Amino acid sequence: LGEKDRRRLEAWMAWIDYRVKDALDIERDLLARWPDDKAILESLSEKLWANWYAEEATQVIEKAYRLYPDHYIFGSYYWMNLYTTGKEKEALEVVRLQARRHPENPDAWDSLGYMFQRLALPDSANAAFDKALSIDPDFLWSHRNIAYQAYYDGDATRAIDLLERILDRPDLVDRQRLYMLTDLLQTPSVVFLYAEQGKFMKAMDVIERARQYAPDFERELRYIIANRNKLWLRDGHADKVLASAASLAERGEPRIAKLKALEYRTAALVALDSLDAAWAGVVELRNAENLWGGYSQVMANKLTAEIALREGDVEAALNALDAMKSCGI
Repeated sequence: LGEKDRRRLEAWMAWIDYRVKDALDIERDLLARWPDDKAILESLSEKLWANWYAEEATQVIEKAYRLYPDHYIFGSYYWMNLYTTGKEKEALEVVRLQARRHPENPDAWDSLGYMFQRLALPDSANAAFDKALSIDPDFLWSHRNIAYQAYYDGDATRAIDLLERILDRPDLVDRQRLYMLTDLLQTPSVVFLYAEQGKFMKAMDVIERARQYAPDFERELRYIIANRNKLWLRDGHADKVLASAASLAERGEPRIAKLKALEYRTAALVALDSLDAAWAGVVELRNAENLWGGYSQVMANKLTAEIALREGDVEAALNALDAMKSCGI
């Protein structure tokens, strides 16, 4: 291999070994040496965004977008980063430009609908989703976003019904079913919707139903165990989360199991008011950035805010939450 490809392979090996900082450092060096390389720009911007380094990701993506304004992926990364860093109006303008440049791409119109949805413009959102479906009547994500719109309109029951209809489609792959059933309580997945209605046992049933679509332990950890622990915390069962964390900590592989165990253990300790032990967990999370990327800092700040609130220090809690903004929260 030539030097560029060899270094890119080294970055990929570090990435799959959960050495996030090492992988990013290699790719940053690659970009410094080959600043106009489309593949390097795409890989680095994707990894920065996926690992919660939103501000740096935006800088890289802005450069990529200036160099290759017609490259659809760069345009998509650009508006998503603008949105997650609080620049909603700028994000909307980029999405509109994407739709003008790629009028036959249903994803461009779906993205426009998504932005309208997040800006609380439901009529415009639904019109954009309808445009995407006029191009491709089977376009999955617009059907999903129409279901989400029902939730944002205040009708969680209808949203669940629409998602269940999508899940009846025979063309869905397991990954798509897993995502729509159990996305991690951040978007209106079926689990999220039942939890919002206070139907925790029903939500737990959905998690068990989704287990068949998690073909390996890592996806089981990310979608099944993660959701179950979040629901236990919301329903006052921190002791069960502690037991789950202890079980994960005993696993040798994948490495992410030990890292998630640290997150869950610390969150459970906060819920149980064992604050000194929880502070120790926060310190461990802050020191785990090389292995976990920016997400370790997100969780450290989130848990810092929760501990500070329990200690009555509102200012410290607000400062910790404010520190999460650079990650795109």
